[in-house]
Amino acid sequence: MRQHLSDRLSTQPSITLPAVTPTMTKKIKAASAFKAPRKTNENWPSHGLLVRHLNRTFLKMLQVKLQEHGLNVTQWMVIRELWRRGKGWQSELADDLGIEAPNMTTTINGMAELGLVKRRRSPQDRRKIQIIITPAGRSLEAILLPIIDDINNQAARDFSDSDIRQFHSYLMRMTDNLKSVT
Repeated sequence: MRQHLSDRLSTQPSITLPAVTPTMTKKIKAASAFKAPRKTNENWPSHGLLVRHLNRTFLKMLQVKLQEHGLNVTQWMVIRELWRRGKGWQSELADDLGIEAPNMTTTINGMAELGLVKRRRSPQDRRKIQIIITPAGRSLEAILLPIIDDINNQAARDFSDSDIRQFHSYLMRMTDNLKSVT
């Protein structure tokens, strides 16, 4: 005759467990904090792909609006940074904005032709070129910032302020997570 599992367990000798030490507690907490990695599938689309799609959508809308003012997205990135700084070395601006040197030269050429920036070579190092925003470039701030606000507001039209803060927090955390492993 077969014994039930409960009968077998009751006939086993009792086991005395060791006391839980602080080291064991830390290990238990670490093990319970472990999260299995999520796999990208139809239920969990790639975060990078979603962010890229969002970025491309923003850039398309931005490009349409900027063209009305004779600018492109790369010029927008530069002028926005120059509104903040007033001036900057071309190579540093390119590095900070993630623009390749040849593209930056083309971008600055176009902006100089439009009278938005002027160049000044460093007297100490003739290879260094300082880019300075002109009054015409500065005046675009009052025109372009409301356009950018409108695009952002359209994208977030059914989000609460709390949703937006949380979204920004998630994006910054993901960025920090990726920067910490590179």
